[in-house]
Amino acid sequence: MLLCDVRYVLAVPEHRNFTYAAEALHVSQPTLSQRIRQLEDTLRTQRLDRSGRNVQFMDAGAAWMRYAKSVLRDLDAGGRYTRWRTEGSADWR
Repeated sequence: MLLCDVRYVLAVPEHRNFTYAAEALHVSQPTLSQRIRQLEDTLRTQRLDRSGRNVQFMDAGAAWMRYAKSVLRDLDAGGRYTRWRTEGSADWR
């Protein structure tokens, strides 16, 4: 599982369809679909409900989303802290 895959899965329900999410992520729609399917296969559960007009998280996906967002926030904070330590700026938050 790659960080970009996590971002891909989070983006689709946010944009409510694969085409708009792909445009926002600057990837092709087939690439986005393939990467999400591979991630779902790896995790052995479907995260997105593709049955309606809008794509949304299934129950398992909604639970996973909270953890995924937390991980991305923590990684972002770690990056800011590392830059602060390297650059010596006044505040790392």
